[in-house]
Amino acid sequence: MAFSGDGERLAAASSDKRLWVWHTDDGTLTQSFAHPSTLLTTSWSPDGRSLYTGAADGVVRQWTYPGPTLSGFASIPGQGVFGGAV
Repeated sequence: MAFSGDGERLAAASSDKRLWVWHTDDGTLTQSFAHPSTLLTTSWSPDGRSLYTGAADGVVRQWTYPGPTLSGFASIPGQGVFGGAV
């Protein structure tokens, strides 16, 4: 799980291949989207305009928020991505 820099949103990666985003002020689910691989970690960009996901397939993906729009990725062959910070 990761809070956005302004503390207004919480993102959670789940093993069911979904990324969830809530508003922290009232707990409203604002977004949920399918991911191509089992998620292991997530992180916000400092400006809150991108979410990064790390997955069991060894790929770190950058998603434009709100969206989701895949805006970039990097592969780590043979390794799952278990943690990271932006």
